[in-house]
Amino acid sequence: EKDLLLREIHHRVKNNLQIIASLLNLQSRYITDPHVLECIRDSQTRVRAMALVHERIYRSSNIAEINLKEYLNYLTKQIHQFYTTQQQITITVTMDDIMADIDTVIPAGLIMNELVSNSLKHAFSKGQEGTISITCALKDTTTLHCVYHDNGSGIPAGFDWKNTESLGLRLVNNLVDQLNGTIDLGTGEGTTFIMELQMHLPEKPVSGKKNRN
Repeated sequence: EKDLLLREIHHRVKNNLQIIASLLNLQSRYITDPHVLECIRDSQTRVRAMALVHERIYRSSNIAEINLKEYLNYLTKQIHQFYTTQQQITITVTMDDIMADIDTVIPAGLIMNELVSNSLKHAFSKGQEGTISITCALKDTTTLHCVYHDNGSGIPAGFDWKNTESLGLRLVNNLVDQLNGTIDLGTGEGTTFIMELQMHLPEKPVSGKKNRN
């Protein structure tokens, strides 16, 4: 009965978030300022990223955990479809089936949402082919090591990405802090971010019978 109630809560939260995303979509039709329109569209992807977590929980056989690989695969496909660009961009997610709870998946999903969205909008010129890759692995039982890379134009020299006015990168830094993690900018072609995130592991049911007094 408790599981059914929790599933219903997640289902309703997902529906409410989808309503917010739909309202933002309706509002965007009346906006002519390109900068404001971009802000609205960015907000839509953030809301949809959170709604997707609740949908995955609602449909999962175990509401305490989410398959992070499946979630990120589905999320990146949604982002790619949302930003209907003229570039030929391939997005790959490489990782084992890692189970995590909602307190890990939402901030991790929002981090990847910001990075993928930023790459699709700014890293590639019109008609350009390119790749975006997300590679994650457990460093130990609670530390998730992730490397995000795109082979686009790269971050401009001298750009202070940790102290920027860009809301997206500020969110990334704040969400990494929320997971007690670290993030560094790699070197080489394109843009590479190297992250270590502290995961909240899903609670496991305690086996055995309780002692009766």
